Formats: sequence, structure tokens, C-alpha cells
Amino acid sequence: MSSIPIGLLILLSLLWFVAFWIIGGVIFATIGLVRFLRVNKNRFSCLFTFFSLAAAIGAAWTGIAAAQMPGPRACMVKNAVENAPFTEILPKLFNCSYNEVLSAAGLWFLFLLAIGIILLFISRTPEKPRDNNGNH
Repeated sequence: MSSIPIGLLILLSLLWFVAFWIIGGVIFATIGLVRFLRVNKNRFSCLFTFFSLAAAIGAAWTGIAAAQMPGPRACMVKNAVENAPFTEILPKLFNCSYNEVLSAAGLWFLFLLAIGIILLFISRTPEKPRDNNGNH
């Protein structure tokens, strides 16, 4: 297996980061509203952003590594993208290894959702103490 092109890894990581961060953020905002959880939003947002970035890099690296397996690799060699710049490789990467790249992204997104649920519980704030009149 050859080395992973850094430019392609960065481009694909940014693509997955934006997708994971937006979709995951909407999902957890909805969970926070529906479940009426008192969550420290600053802590959750910061941690979720870092984990979204880590999951995006993992998804990009895993997808590109899976695309370099013999089956997709033969397709890419056939389409003459072996030593092309990464801007030409990205569309052909999706054409030759669509399933590998999207499967890696899907698995990492599921991992991010599991981490997000843990972060919700870590970021919970205690109930406000009641005053003498029983108000919050």
C-alpha cells in the first residue's frame, strides 16, 4: 500500500468535518431540546467540535486507505490517476471507491454519535438549587 496523499487527506477531512459538525450538531441540539437536559453548552460545543474534527480525520484516512486496497486500486490505475494531483484524484476516488469512502465516513459518524451521547452526560449541569419559596 502506498502512502496517503496529504492534500487529499486534508481536503476530505475538511469535507467530513463540516458534514459531521453540522449534522451531529443538529442531532444533539434536538436531543437537548426534546429531553430537556440542562447541558453546559460551551463545554459540549467545544468537546463536540474537537471530536468531530478527530472523527473527520479518521474517516478521511480510513476511506483513503480502504480505497488503496487491490479492487479500488485497480480501478484507479485503469483510470490513470496514480500520480495525478489530489484535485484530480478526489472525483475519481469517489468513482472507483464510493462504497469504501462512504462506509468509512458512516462508521466514524456512528462513533461520533456515541461519543456525543457520552459528552451530553459529561456536560450536564446540576439542577438549580431551590430558594426558600421553592422556585428555581
